[in-house]
Amino acid sequence: MYGPVTALVLIVFILCLVATFMAIAQLVGAARMKGHGQDGTGLLWFIGIFASPIVLGLLTASLPDRGAQAQKDTPAEPKSLRSDLPSI
Repeated sequence: MYGPVTALVLIVFILCLVATFMAIAQLVGAARMKGHGQDGTGLLWFIGIFASPIVLGLLTASLPDRGAQAQKDTPAEPKSLRSDLPSI
């Protein structure tokens, strides 16, 4: 009843589904690295599964980086112009 073409289509469908979930996992990890989703990532997974990983990627890219605020609090040492110039 089912031929090799049907089996091939089923295998390709399963591989695409696995790739989709792997992409969602990577994007959820990127959102967590930006400091979001620390209390739970269910909403991000919901968006990734039912909207698409592309929508989740756009959302992740638009999130502000909360980890950068800690770096801005420490003042940088002023550099002198002479240390930047090469010596002859």
